[in-house]
Amino acid sequence: MEELRRILFAAWNGDSNAQRGLRDAVARLEPGARDPSGQTPAHLAVEYGNADVVRMLWDAGADLGARGPAGWMPAHLAAVLGHADALRVLGEAGADLGVRANGGLTPAHLAAQFGSAGILRVLWEAGVDLGARGPSGLTAAHYAAMAGDADALRVLWEAGVDLGARKADGATPVPATARLGEADALRVLWEAGVNLGERGPDGLTPAEEAAQNGHAEALRVLREAGVSLRSAFQVALNAAQPEAALELWAHGDAPRGACAVDTPRQFLTAAVAAVEEAEAVAAEWAARRAELEALALAALLLQRRTGRRRAARRGSAPLPAAPAQAPQLPRSWGALGALPEARIAAGVRALLATAQPVPAQLPARVACGVLRALADARARARGLEGRMRGEAACEYIVQIAGALRGGTNQQA
Repeated sequence: MEELRRILFAAWNGDSNAQRGLRDAVARLEPGARDPSGQTPAHLAVEYGNADVVRMLWDAGADLGARGPAGWMPAHLAAVLGHADALRVLGEAGADLGVRANGGLTPAHLAAQFGSAGILRVLWEAGVDLGARGPSGLTAAHYAAMAGDADALRVLWEAGVDLGARKADGATPVPATARLGEADALRVLWEAGVNLGERGPDGLTPAEEAAQNGHAEALRVLREAGVSLRSAFQVALNAAQPEAALELWAHGDAPRGACAVDTPRQFLTAAVAAVEEAEAVAAEWAARRAELEALALAALLLQRRTGRRRAARRGSAPLPAAPAQAPQLPRSWGALGALPEARIAAGVRALLATAQPVPAQLPARVACGVLRALADARARARGLEGRMRGEAACEYIVQIAGALRGGTNQQA
């Protein structure tokens, strides 16, 4: 066994000499050989994805369905590792490709769990029941959805598997998929006609699951599917998930005006931190733009080494502008509701720096004002980044280069 493992490893690394020595290594194997962990030669051949050795073992009369550690057969190992060719040979040799390991998992469950749509297709072509239930009533559809494997779900759908099957607690694959934010998998479930609005065993809708875990993209898919998202906004606030709250607010799924909502301090802190981060990104791009503009101006002045430059030196400098007076911020949480929406985020930031406790409820416009500041800051950052990465930056660089060339020519 150790010789076979060594040669398989060498062949796996591309050693052509080792590949030629595999047949001799198989011929020297003792009947019923196993390594110290309990694996058979078939397990080893499948582990290294060597379909040729699997076929050699079949020709030699080896047991390709013997159980190894945890009751796994070579077919389970092929499913986990995605070795489709080895799995095909096992099927041709008559190995049971729908067999269950000690815990009740089939190769189909493992292929779905480890994201191998190709393995599922091989199992389907071999006539394996891809809808078989495993532990807790889970099907391959549940595992594929939780893994976010849209391709695996599509294979299961093509094979006629019910993507809305319920496990032991009554849940379809949808709640866990939304909780994990697997948007592509949600889309396949929607296309297959699975109900994306049904409450799960924990009482939450898929939209509330996605909001509670901050999955904005999953919320977009649910919106496209026509699912009501109105209840998800409060869940996003309670879970301190500004990304989910922003997605809901931006598309009209948040209450407006003086309507009171629970607004935990944790949410306000997270949202203000997101605003500050977006503002820092915008400031960084603005600084880069200002640097390019300054270089362009310096190059232009270098080009125009004339009397106008001397005259400009003699000219009087403009008077500095008077600093703008900072707007007065609220002294209490109760005063936030009276602020213009554009100043709410600054007011929240100031109040969070004090020892004042946050009321259990605040007007909805407070949370919405912070979310608007977050959206505006990100829009500024995206706009500045786009200009700096696009034509504006190129124009500045061309201007600098041209001006420098002109200045050099004049010096000459």
